[in-house]
Amino acid sequence: MIVRDGDRFRVQGPLTLRTAAALLARGRQLFVEPVSRVDLAAVTELDSAALGLLLEWLREARTQDREIVFLNLPDTLASLGTLYGVLELLPRAVEAVAAVESHPESHPG
Repeated sequence: MIVRDGDRFRVQGPLTLRTAAALLARGRQLFVEPVSRVDLAAVTELDSAALGLLLEWLREARTQDREIVFLNLPDTLASLGTLYGVLELLPRAVEAVAAVESHPESHPG
């Protein structure tokens, strides 16, 4: 499920092969702003389909001159990205994680 929360979109629940198609379609409906901030903190389960989903959202956004910024990238997803050699394709997600790691006192929670 994707829920709008102020200036960001929160992805909630599982990001798996079972949910990827519905989340892809929902993202296409919601991510229409010049920059969409997608918060992954509430993801409860993921598999390699999650990585494919994020990359597809990015690809579609770029073809329409938009950006997607991923926040709170789960460690498991970052590990999968490293394993498959595509983590560098999610540069904003890495920057968001790095910012939190370098200033943990500013991270709420």
